[in-house]
Amino acid sequence: MIDKLTLKNFSAFKDLQIDFSSGINVIIGENGCGKTQLLKAAYSANQLAATEGLKSSDTNKEAGASILAVFSRELAKIGKLAHRGAKDDTQIEATLSDGSILDIGFNSKRTHPATSYSDAPPKIAKGTFIPTKEVLSFVCGIKSEAADEQTIHRLFDATYLDLVEKLTTQPTKETEERAQWGVSAITNSIGGQFVFNDNNFEFQRGEYVPYTQTKEREAHKEYFKDIADDIHSVALTAEGFKKLGILQILLNSNFIGTGTNGPLIWDEPESNLNPQLMECLVNTLLTLSEKGQQIILASHDYVLLKWIDLLSDQKKGHHIRYHSLHRNDDSVISVNSADDYKHLEPNAISKTFNDITKAQVKKNMGDLMS
Repeated sequence: MIDKLTLKNFSAFKDLQIDFSSGINVIIGENGCGKTQLLKAAYSANQLAATEGLKSSDTNKEAGASILAVFSRELAKIGKLAHRGAKDDTQIEATLSDGSILDIGFNSKRTHPATSYSDAPPKIAKGTFIPTKEVLSFVCGIKSEAADEQTIHRLFDATYLDLVEKLTTQPTKETEERAQWGVSAITNSIGGQFVFNDNNFEFQRGEYVPYTQTKEREAHKEYFKDIADDIHSVALTAEGFKKLGILQILLNSNFIGTGTNGPLIWDEPESNLNPQLMECLVNTLLTLSEKGQQIILASHDYVLLKWIDLLSDQKKGHHIRYHSLHRNDDSVISVNSADDYKHLEPNAISKTFNDITKAQVKKNMGDLMS
């Protein structure tokens, strides 16, 4: 879990510090404010901190390769991620839930960064990053023995490749039962579940239904009842179903939701998702947070934000923190954070929907408004 992230002279950020909630963090901001770069910086720091055997070093080649893989292997050296025109060194500092601090430093001329810990190397779990683009359709090509590794690495950064490895890890019976609370809800919302066969995903239509004789499964009251021969290629399955399907698979394999996982970092979960499925998504995220899962997501979507605002309940232990990235008068990116959506400023998403409402009223009222 990441408690705090500090970015100095890194990529789009000159000096930014963000304090994360242990529950759900929602990052908003106009295009070009660095939301994806912030998510990738958090993911990079978490992955490095959770890497076994990572040592403090003035020239850490492994750390540099790991960060570049997350951002782009096309960059020749870590120095390319320094803030343009920065005179001082670049720093990524992550304060972790165990109290340790990971510091990564470099400048525009460095090939490899320096890494250091405030104490002994931290003991945390690796997180999961879900990128904006849907991934299930790419699995067959990425996992193919005929695929050219260099080409794959040019097309997909490490966030995609790391996720594919998780998605293709087969769950055990025990993990499937432990995660059924979320898997069954998602399955019944999209009308089926994704199964991995012959190096590819397929969509099996069906639903979770109650056992008629519960004594067969005392701890498990439902089972997946498929519709015989109603199986679809992942290429012919709705984009929104595939987006929720990723969450379904990660739950099934216990990469999220156990209370001991690293953070779930999700870039634009609303992408390609029908608004009707948003309530199911938000309920799943809220329950994950109840189970101790830290979630950091970036969004442009008003429906997603409002469902989070409406469905969150402090009595259930939900803690939501909203973070607004914006450029100040000097064009420096800053962040404002609030634990109440109504108090978040600036809020470009809310303002835009208010403007739409006003325009609609003006159109309906016509000359009466003048």
